[in-house]
Amino acid sequence: MYEELKALFGKETPSVRKFQKILNELPPVRRLHYLQLAYKAAFCEWDVMDVRYRLFLTHLFTRDWQRTLNFLLESTVLGTLQFDLQEPGIIQRFIGQLENPENSPNPSFLHLAFSLSLVFPYSWSVGYLGDKLRTQILTSEDLLRLNDKTLLGSDPGDKFHCDYKEVMKNKGKKPC
Repeated sequence: MYEELKALFGKETPSVRKFQKILNELPPVRRLHYLQLAYKAAFCEWDVMDVRYRLFLTHLFTRDWQRTLNFLLESTVLGTLQFDLQEPGIIQRFIGQLENPENSPNPSFLHLAFSLSLVFPYSWSVGYLGDKLRTQILTSEDLLRLNDKTLLGSDPGDKFHCDYKEVMKNKGKKPC
């Protein structure tokens, strides 16, 4: 696969622009063949590729996050390994809040949306999820719901740590 990809470029340095130019000159069936070849080479022969081809494939993948996601979920085992969240909305808002531009400089919400969509089955496009991550924040209702599910002082090593049963038994008394 890697050798066939190298033959496509000849002695030229691979780039997404050159790849698109080559593909545009081919019939649709051949375009699809070389696009799939690029994906397959990246996943099967990454360890034998030189840096130029690794960089080219990384740029090819990140140029169209949705196409890359579709390939990974439909044509590899990754599509069967996604995890169904109980509350995907809270996780989405929580991550969006943490990655807010005020908290971290220049976050790529498309990259983040791609990563979330690879792991969790969102029914939205990468672009739409990226927009949601960019604009949604945790609400006070979310925080109250998370607070109800969190027993404070339950972490081992925490100076207020007590067994849950002990806490419940001594409700209203001074902890440990």
